[in-house]
Amino acid sequence: MPNIALDGPRPLPFWLKIAGSVAVGLHLFVIAAWVLGAPSGPWSTPMGPSMALGPQFVKPFNDATLPGYLQPLRMTHNYHFETNQMAQPGVFFEVHLKDKNGQRFKTVKFPDEKSNYWVRHRQQLMAQGLAQDQLVPPPQGEVVSAPNKRVELAIWEPGENEMRLKKVAHHLVPRDRPVMTASEWSLVLAKAYARYQCRVHNAASAEVVRHTREAWQPGYLFIPTIPPNDELVCNFGDTRRE
Repeated sequence: MPNIALDGPRPLPFWLKIAGSVAVGLHLFVIAAWVLGAPSGPWSTPMGPSMALGPQFVKPFNDATLPGYLQPLRMTHNYHFETNQMAQPGVFFEVHLKDKNGQRFKTVKFPDEKSNYWVRHRQQLMAQGLAQDQLVPPPQGEVVSAPNKRVELAIWEPGENEMRLKKVAHHLVPRDRPVMTASEWSLVLAKAYARYQCRVHNAASAEVVRHTREAWQPGYLFIPTIPPNDELVCNFGDTRRE
């Protein structure tokens, strides 16, 4: 049977290699510029949450490449995900465990620094879930309750060293200042995790205490007239094991 010599693959022309390398380099440059020019934040400021603009030297380039190149390729995501956002404050929480006499005998902190990365990540998600406070809209009129019933709302009430959830009548919600309350999901998480820690440590009751600190724009660190960003402590109250 005769041997058939197969020709090897033909090498690409030198000019095609150069053109392909330039095209790939330009594509990566466009993506990198789009990611670099993404705004950061929202940051906490004295006027409320605010976004910080990205570097302005890439803005003209991004404006030119977005409609004609990135949008047809459907590559308009700037790779800034939810975990990169600064809207959520730095937060951790403690669980104060109490005996039958109401005396505290142990305090556990979450996220636990001694746990592995995956456990700390889950605990950090739990802490973020406890920090979802909501603004209470001021009452616009009188609320008429059913007979022998009272329309109440749990709001954060300032105390000496911490804020506590306090139930007040709907018509007694302060109107002269912003009033915050814990979200329903935060209350569910706090009560469920308090009961779980009671079972783990054989406690009669537990308190979930949240510590938060809002993120500030870096520029405000150089303005001496702005007060320091203090830590906010919020107590979800006592939860029984049963």
